[in-house]
Amino acid sequence: MADPAAPRRWALGLRALGLGALGWAATGCGPTAPGFDATVPLTDGVFVGESDPDGEGAFGRATVTVTDGRISASEYVTIQEDGSIKAEDYGKNNDGTIGNPARYRAAQKAVAAFDVYARQLIEVGVPADVDVISGATIGYNQFLEAATAALVASQEAQPALGLSPSAPQ
Repeated sequence: MADPAAPRRWALGLRALGLGALGWAATGCGPTAPGFDATVPLTDGVFVGESDPDGEGAFGRATVTVTDGRISASEYVTIQEDGSIKAEDYGKNNDGTIGNPARYRAAQKAVAAFDVYARQLIEVGVPADVDVISGATIGYNQFLEAATAALVASQEAQPALGLSPSAPQ
């Protein structure tokens, strides 16, 4: 089994370079995030970016696949402090019951927004151009940070040289 902490450690390195803080999202500045320039080509591959944790220790993880220089697939999840992914149980009590139906509906609305954010990223190509969904603002801000980190990683990656394994060196 792959080390689930490996992408997080990788993303921490990006934050150390100053690419993780996206205070611009809250202020509504500009169509692109610091460190991401939509005019710079994307390198093909699969890239992972993560956000800083929120006040409860949850962080966002975006996985972006680039094919022929364009985003061809995108996935976004929020991982809680205990390592679980916010999914169908998010908003339920520890025993799996729904103690507060309004809280559960709100939590599930946020979870549903995660897929919308990922799909929109494929369509628009720039994280800041993805529309925020009311009730999922924290997830949106974490999505912006994580998706931007993944795309910056694609821009910074070296393209493959096209050598076959049997080619003489």
